[in-house]
Amino acid sequence: MRRKEGDPMTSELIKAYCDAITPPPMLGVDEWSNEYRHVMVSARPGKYRTSVTPYVVEPMQRLGSGDKCRWVFLMWPSQSGKSEICNNWIGYTAHYDPVPIIMMQPTVNAAKRYSKMRIDKMVQDTPVLHSLFGGKKSRDGTNTWDQKAFPGGFLLMVGSNAAADLASTPAGRGVVDESDRCSEDAGGEGDAVGLLIARLTTYGKTSKMLQTSTPTTAGRSRIETAMDGTGYRRYWVPCPHCGTMQVLWFDRLKCDGQDHSTAWYDCASEECNTPIYERHKTQMLAAGEWRADYPERETGEAYGYHLNGMYSPTGMFGWDDMLREFFAADGDPRKTQVFVNTRLAETYDEFDGTDIDGAGI
Repeated sequence: MRRKEGDPMTSELIKAYCDAITPPPMLGVDEWSNEYRHVMVSARPGKYRTSVTPYVVEPMQRLGSGDKCRWVFLMWPSQSGKSEICNNWIGYTAHYDPVPIIMMQPTVNAAKRYSKMRIDKMVQDTPVLHSLFGGKKSRDGTNTWDQKAFPGGFLLMVGSNAAADLASTPAGRGVVDESDRCSEDAGGEGDAVGLLIARLTTYGKTSKMLQTSTPTTAGRSRIETAMDGTGYRRYWVPCPHCGTMQVLWFDRLKCDGQDHSTAWYDCASEECNTPIYERHKTQMLAAGEWRADYPERETGEAYGYHLNGMYSPTGMFGWDDMLREFFAADGDPRKTQVFVNTRLAETYDEFDGTDIDGAGI
């Protein structure tokens, strides 16, 4: 029997049809991570939470399919969450916006280790990814350490010292982890990172690339060079006492003599004389925001983010740890370079080893 116009059942059918053909709401990588990602081997096992490291939110938003940004650069210290951003983006892409992905590590061994210890664990711990990758055994050829298939794409893991693995492999997403340690001449075929960038050409302006690294030597740092072409964003946080927004600098970190356990931070405001302690950091990070040093450079296509070890969440690498490592370096050039690169996330000038942020402590 023919239904009349305005019939309730007809309206319900139309609504059901519209719901079926309406695309899902556009998720950011940060939103996807909070909703789907699980991290079981962690100091905080369970669901992934951007609230632990709020500074990861904006970079992940830039990597989302709804943002026109094509290049994200992270010049960050060790153990700051940059690898988790890589993992979250890979998981998001496989589940939400499938295209081929290439991830580059400095060496083949590093790529193999990352695949087994990071990617495989993420897939195992995150239900939506486990079902996508199907839990397939490596013998079927679709899920090996260097290539993992998912509906609509795949993840190819490569080492920068094996450029041949990039040949004839177009991709829509590129990830370079620890770019400063990647080969500048991969088997005589040229710069490894440049070779990966070339693989994104097929996808044109819809392609995206993430490059992360702790920096190395001044004048030879790939990540520093990339950052120089961006607005150079830093994370500003408010003083818990006076509210003054400021960047956390190591040279404002103080202690009694060389007793690093007494660490406190000196607010940038001359009118604020109240010490800032490690326990205040959680609320400071939550209220922080990224601001560009050079906003005039930003066109919306590339964003560079600089972060140092001062921002490590409470309970992880603390301000007292920063001071302890600084004092332990004691002017030794090799130890000082490790501190400058991995904790301050700054390049090291081998001809001016005393030029360290915080030397005035």
